[in-house]
Amino acid sequence: MEIIKSVFRSMKIRLVFAVCMALSAVVSVQAVFSLSVSENAEITEAFATSDGIVITEKEVVATARLPYGKNDFYSDAEKILKDIYAILGEDKASYEKDGEKICIKSYAETERYSISQLITWSEELQNTYFKCVVDINDDTDVLYVKEMIEGVLNKKDAEYVSYVRINAEKEGAMDEKECRDYVKKVFKRLGAEEVCKGSEGFYAAYGYSKKLTDTITAGDKPVNVQVSLSYNEEKDIMEISLGYPIINTSY
Repeated sequence: MEIIKSVFRSMKIRLVFAVCMALSAVVSVQAVFSLSVSENAEITEAFATSDGIVITEKEVVATARLPYGKNDFYSDAEKILKDIYAILGEDKASYEKDGEKICIKSYAETERYSISQLITWSEELQNTYFKCVVDINDDTDVLYVKEMIEGVLNKKDAEYVSYVRINAEKEGAMDEKECRDYVKKVFKRLGAEEVCKGSEGFYAAYGYSKKLTDTITAGDKPVNVQVSLSYNEEKDIMEISLGYPIINTSY
């Protein structure tokens, strides 16, 4: 709970904070905005079976500040949790209330999804904060899930940010040139151009595609896709992650 509290404490600047954590010293972040320029590309098209790539995980994460007060917290909180489950086709879930901390944790699992949600009242910030993590267990489009969750949050007048992450594996090691060439291939499939790159024990590159609508600015350049590659010596595999608009978790 302390970790969640620490994250939510920075919600007033949450988007900039999240981006800074992901881009580290590679780029400086100025703003987050949305461009409605075209239909979203299917993110998984970035990976092809001919590459020897196996997708291991598809995840959508959304965090939000909600216009809910303390007095009606539990009734309002249960409504949004159930609304998220409803749009994902789930009607059975476990709920755990914590009256002392004023929060609800919830979890549900289906053949298609594993869904965990947390909604909590911050006495310090006098606001209600929400986090939802959806792991997709089948071939459901991650962008479809992202847009469905955003639809619920829009109806709740929430201030939110959402991310997509896809993890994959490839057997054997890749040198820096092979990583660079592979990223170019991924970006080409998404119609993206490389904006910048950085390396701290792994290879990472950031790009921009007009096919992807959620966009951040890095310096004075737009960014909406990130790819990272690192070698797992123990398993002798390359671990590959793709994030939209960036990878917002550790890698």
